[in-house]
Amino acid sequence: DPIGVCSNTVYAIELIIFTGHKEANKNVLQWSTASETNNDYFLLERTQDMMQFELIEKVYGAGNSNTLLNYEVYDFNPPATINYYRLKSADFDGNIETYNFVVIDNTEVDKMSVNIYPNPAYNEIQCLINIPENTKLTIKIIDMLGRNLLTQTHPIEKGTNIINLDVSDISTGIYNLQISSSSGFYDIKNIVILK
Repeated sequence: DPIGVCSNTVYAIELIIFTGHKEANKNVLQWSTASETNNDYFLLERTQDMMQFELIEKVYGAGNSNTLLNYEVYDFNPPATINYYRLKSADFDGNIETYNFVVIDNTEVDKMSVNIYPNPAYNEIQCLINIPENTKLTIKIIDMLGRNLLTQTHPIEKGTNIINLDVSDISTGIYNLQISSSSGFYDIKNIVILK
């Protein structure tokens, strides 16, 4: 686990852990302290090049504490690259401590992911779509003869979106569900409809 690094011999906080992970449209950064002495606030910063740092959030500390304290910060819609996060703590005298980096790889959010359920379906299909940008989606259901049985257009936002499709008028069979975006993303899924 990351440990504090500081030029002073007295630590303002005793950091137990500093960690992070990614979720659908955000990175979650968490840290815990066993004790805090004269601790004013924390700074969570992000960089991609280890030179330019962007402040994500300022979180006020407990001042003085001898109990376990947990902190959590969300970084929504982070850049689609490898992101490095560093944590700093500042005491009321202005002394700064800097801690080791947490690295989160967000590069794979550059593509669209589509999950369809239930499959087989009866009357409704739910499309769970994760996409890295705001765009417009066109959804089509095509039969095995190439005939278009359904076309819908939906504006969607960056992140996770849920779109419900009414397939109650489509007969039993195997179909292609085609999803394309105005920005060039494309996916195709095989679906089964039962009556």
